[in-house]
Amino acid sequence: MSRIAWKSSQHSSENGSVGRLTLFTISYKTRREDPTYTLSTTLQGFKSREWKNDDEDVLKATAEKVLEAFVAELGATFPADTKES
Repeated sequence: MSRIAWKSSQHSSENGSVGRLTLFTISYKTRREDPTYTLSTTLQGFKSREWKNDDEDVLKATAEKVLEAFVAELGATFPADTKES
């Protein structure tokens, strides 16, 4: 279950939002030798980090893990996924 909603934005990038907060950005590479995409975040404690990969879906999964780690730092947890009938 994805907690982050992704939406295309300017300059070949996508923004990831949780509720009304835009917390993640996946940008297209700026240097030829870099992997195709770079993930960055505005979350406190993770702002200086970047993740790079040629697969955008891998970075979206990374964003989910970063969000979980951030929430855990706050002392909260996400409930277990439940299957709908």
